Amino acid sequence: MSPVKAADPRILPPRRTVDQAAMSSSKRSTKKYVEGVPKSIVRGMVLAHNHVVHGPDWPCGVNGFRAWTDAKRPAGFVLCPCRWSGLRHYAARRFVEAYRENPERYWRSVRALEREWGLLS
Repeated sequence: MSPVKAADPRILPPRRTVDQAAMSSSKRSTKKYVEGVPKSIVRGMVLAHNHVVHGPDWPCGVNGFRAWTDAKRPAGFVLCPCRWSGLRHYAARRFVEAYRENPERYWRSVRALEREWGLLS
């Protein structure tokens, strides 16, 4: 059997890996993660956070809570009523629906976590 030559049409170019695709798209990304609790955001940017339970003044990082700014609202995100940071911001639709369904339950879980971690004064 003869070796396959590089010009052979059966040889496909290497596929891009997920990491390569992420690296090339990250060059165009305007997403910037937030540290602490923002007091303002740059004009033209939107503020968004993940689905993790958090209090109104919890900094990013507590309990896995993360927030970021971006040039546009993430797909599937809606205006969030949770009062975090006091700024207009967005969260995943499922998080917002769960919050609106039973805000008292949400705030009970926040207070329980604050007690557990000694965050209440």
